[in-house]
Amino acid sequence: MALLATEDEPELWEAEAASELESPGINVAEAMLGGGLDARYLDSLMLLEDITGPNFPDPEPRRLLLFAEKNHKHVFFTEPCAEDDEDWLDMLERQATKVTNPMVLLKAIFQKGRYRRIHLELSKISKPVSGMDPELFIAGSLAGAWWIEQELRLGPELSSERDARLAARIRGAVAELREKCGRNDVVLLLPHHLARRNELLAALESCTTPEHISCVETASDGEEE
Repeated sequence: MALLATEDEPELWEAEAASELESPGINVAEAMLGGGLDARYLDSLMLLEDITGPNFPDPEPRRLLLFAEKNHKHVFFTEPCAEDDEDWLDMLERQATKVTNPMVLLKAIFQKGRYRRIHLELSKISKPVSGMDPELFIAGSLAGAWWIEQELRLGPELSSERDARLAARIRGAVAELREKCGRNDVVLLLPHHLARRNELLAALESCTTPEHISCVETASDGEEE
């Protein structure tokens, strides 16, 4: 399995989980205090009565990681650690500069209306699968609108640079997995937001030079039930 995260992120997940046990809802409350697009997205999700969430930490990648650890699966973290990777740190700094540009901040004033328009457009061009809960479909379109708005702020050049680096490391993880397993017919699970799929696939298809990436050691206290 490959996660779109750094090796340090599971520690954050555990801290969030511990905080949630001690004070249910505290992580969502803290996220809402930041305001902006994230708060607007979370507020929209909280209006959906049949949807459980939003939840911190994100339950699905954490569940998959725990499963991998219990069953001695190979795990790769595809996002470099900024402390150890100057190129990635430089890109993150340029991202921060871009989203705090005065013109970008000025556009954010009109973000609420644009976010709502994107959400409505996504709802019109897609349809729920048979048997899907209507509110689950709404939650999906809200997530898609949130991601599109994030990418609009970042711009296509920085987004492409980020995805190209991630794609190289994902291909490197596949190469490492083949070597570890001693065969070519391996499957690498990559949890991701649906809204990112097309961009990730395009980056993977155009990637010609995999970047070597090692899997982390996983421990087990027992087999998965």
